[in-house]
Amino acid sequence: MHKNLVSLYELQLHVKSLSNIDNERVRAFLDEVFKIGFTNHVSDIFPMDDFLYGDFLMLDKELLYKEFLEFLKDNEEIDDVLYYIAENNYEKFNSICLPSVQNIDDINKIYKTTKETDHRFEMHNTILPEYEQDENKGFLNEDFIKLIKDKKERKDFLNEYFYRKIREEKELDEVNNIENLSNDKSESVNITYLHKDILEKMEINTNDHLKYNVYARMRIEEYVNEIGTLRNTLSCVFSN
Repeated sequence: MHKNLVSLYELQLHVKSLSNIDNERVRAFLDEVFKIGFTNHVSDIFPMDDFLYGDFLMLDKELLYKEFLEFLKDNEEIDDVLYYIAENNYEKFNSICLPSVQNIDDINKIYKTTKETDHRFEMHNTILPEYEQDENKGFLNEDFIKLIKDKKERKDFLNEYFYRKIREEKELDEVNNIENLSNDKSESVNITYLHKDILEKMEINTNDHLKYNVYARMRIEEYVNEIGTLRNTLSCVFSN
């Protein structure tokens, strides 16, 4: 996806207009976000040029959920998978959301906003870093340091260094880094089982970033509630 396909301002206008502004680029972008956990990972889309996934998650969730439901009308196979998870694999799906994103709102805590990232930049900018003297260390290599020191003042050098450092960090999927620290083998087993089961039964590929798709999670929860209500109703009918 082109990183300049859409700006955060365009998305904010879209939400503010209650989706009444017809912007093809916004709709194309939203379609890709809605496919997170299926054909896309979060890192396939974000960071965009001027915003991160954390910034996107700050937009009106309920309004965008309504758009997600419209998206599902044209992508019934995805909706079928979400229903299948709710009916048959909800416990396993819930277990792979632990512990980092047990609740949907926890996703906002995992993915940082640009403002939060900029704050980290400002904090870093007060301290002269210790540099790695290794030519294979990318932006930390000795030649880069000498070049910047020769051409710029100390303040500019620090800005350049940390800009490149933060930008590279943005290109990483921070959540994957967190999860790589986990030694929970049962979670890996459940992830493998869930995606394999969906592929065999529904003939559609899913990936472990499904748990970071806020709107898919909301749909699953909606189905879980509907199924629970239906089962309780049937139970009352047959008990009488």
